[in-house]
Amino acid sequence: MTFNLRLMAKTVSLIIALEGLAMVPSIICAAVFGETRVLITFAVVSVFCVATGAWMYSHMRKYVIRIKTREGYFVVLLCWATVILVGFMPYYFSGCGYSAVNCLFESVASWTTSSAWVLDTSAMPASLLLWKAVSNFLGGIGVVVLAISVLPVLGVQGQKMANAEITGPELEKLTARMSDTTRVFCGIYVCLAAVEFLLLVIGRIPVFSALINTMSTVSTAGIIDYQNSVSGEYSIYIKGVLMVFSILGAMNCVMFVLMARRRFREVARNIELRFFLAVILIAGLLCGTVLTISGTYDNPADAFVNAFEEVVSFGSTSGFTVDTDINAWPSACQLILILMMTMGGCANSTSGGLKAIRVIVMLKLSGRGIYKRIHPRAMRPVMIRNTPVSAENASSISTFIMLFFCVYLFSCIVFSIENVDMLTTLTAPMALFTNTGTGFGLISDGCYAEFSAPMRLYGALLMLAGRLEMYAILIMFSRSFWNSDTVK
Repeated sequence: MTFNLRLMAKTVSLIIALEGLAMVPSIICAAVFGETRVLITFAVVSVFCVATGAWMYSHMRKYVIRIKTREGYFVVLLCWATVILVGFMPYYFSGCGYSAVNCLFESVASWTTSSAWVLDTSAMPASLLLWKAVSNFLGGIGVVVLAISVLPVLGVQGQKMANAEITGPELEKLTARMSDTTRVFCGIYVCLAAVEFLLLVIGRIPVFSALINTMSTVSTAGIIDYQNSVSGEYSIYIKGVLMVFSILGAMNCVMFVLMARRRFREVARNIELRFFLAVILIAGLLCGTVLTISGTYDNPADAFVNAFEEVVSFGSTSGFTVDTDINAWPSACQLILILMMTMGGCANSTSGGLKAIRVIVMLKLSGRGIYKRIHPRAMRPVMIRNTPVSAENASSISTFIMLFFCVYLFSCIVFSIENVDMLTTLTAPMALFTNTGTGFGLISDGCYAEFSAPMRLYGALLMLAGRLEMYAILIMFSRSFWNSDTVK
């Protein structure tokens, strides 16, 4: 068993240094709000991270790095473990009395862009709130993608790391070099956040609230204010902005590049985007109709507005909730929302779930299977974007979906140990695994404080597995992974 230790040290050193620099806004915020204890914590951790990362990187910068597929997965997992453990420190040493398990859960939820929470944000210092939002924002970009964008020495080899980290069936290269592609993605992400922030400020929302909710919304991590709920204090305009940018965050980043290049026809014809938006529209109309007929809301307008808010929330895996208790919604609406978060958003986006493109391929494979029963000798390939899906890709997608539901069913068994109601038992694993965070039953507000400490730790592992789409964690249990003679 051999690993490229120089690769690991160089990548991790850069990640540590970047995370230390990411704490600077929280240091400034703590100074402005007079949060002395938290200020000292952030300052010490930030200086330690920057110094340690710079020292490690200086000793590795002369080495030429070549990366194998196996090492790509291992480095990705190592980088995520690093940012989570470093992100844990400000919560734990803030002097707020948070337990280690709760701090770890909160750090994982923040970096994996899940709206799940255990620490009360209404009593949290402003600098920690900002750190949670910054973690959401950087977690949405992806720590490895961020590293590759500022570490061009990886070159084409960096694609193996990016493919192991970026959610979606495949990573599309838009430029000759992988580092340039990741810079394009990061630039799009930052521009979306800047536009949303300006729109929220125009809507007269407080600047600090606009800042933290921008970073959490565009990363499809939910809403930080009011315990993950879209408060009644928000106007229709503000709610509309949050919904629109949750959808934009769940879209494939490639679509924004095509729009910037004025290739609007390709965007309009993109089957994944059309399918995703159509599902949101149909699901919203169905939920609104059911809410109206059932008399859940007196006003049909309120029924449809709240229906679309929740459909967008669950469909983009943002996980924020409306003012009313979604546990009181009809079962048909709850089922639709569960299906929405299971599918999730588009490939190469900040959302979780199966991804729309995988659902499309699965439906087409099912249709072909029925057709082949009737016409066994017919040649009917599965077509996506006028291109046949290769047998290898079809097998990969089928395997992923099977593993997805195997992990989910196993997690349901694990959560049943808590002896909570069936709705909570069935939706909590799916909410965590898809990085939605919010479910039904005890977790209708995204709070997991009712679960035991071991279950919260398992929930943290489930969120990380969902963010990395399982493989970076599952392959660690493969015997062949640890045999260096059988891997590339």
